Amino acid sequence: VDFDLHTRVVGRTPFCFAIDGTVPVVGDVTTIAYERLIRQRPTHVLAQPPSAGIDPKLIELAAERNWTLGLWSKLNGVEDIKRLIQELPGILFVEGSTSFKSASQRSDQLLDALVKSLDPPESEPLFRGRMLVLSGLEPVMAFGHGTYLHDMLTRFGSQNIVTSDGWVQLSMEDIVRLDPEAILLVLDVPSSRAPPTTQALGMIRDLNVAAVREERLAVLAHRDSLLPSSGIIPVANSMRALLQELAEVLE
Repeated sequence: VDFDLHTRVVGRTPFCFAIDGTVPVVGDVTTIAYERLIRQRPTHVLAQPPSAGIDPKLIELAAERNWTLGLWSKLNGVEDIKRLIQELPGILFVEGSTSFKSASQRSDQLLDALVKSLDPPESEPLFRGRMLVLSGLEPVMAFGHGTYLHDMLTRFGSQNIVTSDGWVQLSMEDIVRLDPEAILLVLDVPSSRAPPTTQALGMIRDLNVAAVREERLAVLAHRDSLLPSSGIIPVANSMRALLQELAEVLE
């Protein structure tokens, strides 16, 4: 979508809210519907293999049907996403072609926009306290170290209260023990839906923690917020705006 190639997409995951809903779902990070994928007759297949590794069947079918594979096994942090943006033109197009040059130019633009979104002036008033960033509530899941939202948060000067790596499941007791000064819930909501309010935090709003007592609660809702892609650029801009609002609460 960000490379203006959405009209060429013939298959998607159920989480690709930016793609026309009439485009068939052919799989996700853990499962591929191979018969449906074959029917779409792709020329390129872009995938993030699960932690267990790439399915040999995908490699076999790609060789049989002359598919070009773009595989990114590690798409966790901001640097991983930068690498994806840099590599995509060379996977999709022949180097030196007009399409390759156009995609490479767009890649440079996206990388520049990503760097700028994560590099606010030191004088910009942002909340820089201890924050809990949640990606789901049933069960409660938090963004730990090594994730792109952790990278964003720390670039903005805030402290991620979760010190473990990856996506971490928490109990209500864990949250009370951690006692965050602010809580941010991140949701992947299609743009067609009304943006959620802090009511979406549910029972967390009743916990005896500093963030609740001092009303430093926020919800970041964007269709691409849970996708490791160039879609994190507007997500970073939204997080930055919310951190400005949370800084105002402190005042």
